[in-house]
Amino acid sequence: MGNCRPVSNLSFEWKLIEWATESQLNDYLVANNNNNLLPHLQFAYLKGHAMETAMLRVWSDFLTAADRLRVTLL
Repeated sequence: MGNCRPVSNLSFEWKLIEWATESQLNDYLVANNNNNLLPHLQFAYLKGHAMETAMLRVWSDFLTAADRLRVTLL
């Protein structure tokens, strides 16, 4: 037990402040698309946008290019 370190050394108050800040920042950047602060194809750090979503987008673009007889390299 002496070699184990805690998962988080932050107090409850800091976790609450971090959650509130993240929530407000996420709402400002993502929910309000009028700001146009994030790229349209941003996949990282967004809810509902995981690696699988990015890979499906790449695969879709690949198939679309193949249908148009365009060369695609990955």
